[in-house]
Amino acid sequence: MTAVLQSRIHSNIIGIFGQEAVNESLPPRALELATFAAYRDCFRSMAVLTVVLLPGIFLFRIVRADAALRTTA
Repeated sequence: MTAVLQSRIHSNIIGIFGQEAVNESLPPRALELATFAAYRDCFRSMAVLTVVLLPGIFLFRIVRADAALRTTA
């Protein structure tokens, strides 16, 4: 997720200032805005992934050894 975050920060900077902003020094406020937007996007993707995977966790249930023996006997 760190790599995704760094990629999003870079793409946000390019989206705000264009390709020529990569080689120049940026104002601190612009870097803060790009970083905030990147964190927001990463948090949103992790939240969606959690919501999608959470029902799958409940499909796996722990079966005790004695319960498994009773069903096979």
